[in-house]
Amino acid sequence: MNPLGNGGLPPQIMNNIQQVKGLMQMANGNPMALLQNNPQMRQVMQMLQKQSPEQAFRNLANQMGINPNEIINQLRK
Repeated sequence: MNPLGNGGLPPQIMNNIQQVKGLMQMANGNPMALLQNNPQMRQVMQMLQKQSPEQAFRNLANQMGINPNEIINQLRK
């Protein structure tokens, strides 16, 4: 049994996942609305010009030693 619960993700990442879920609800099925209304999201998208957001996420998670599928699973709950 994993003592961390939540698929082994640290509490800080779980808090971040909850924030992302809130943003997803605010987007209401229109992720472009987030990009247009959030300057931080625009900056992130500019940094990702050469790769898809999914690939950038997977690369960053792997660099941090986190299984990206664990985060995706938590977002789907």
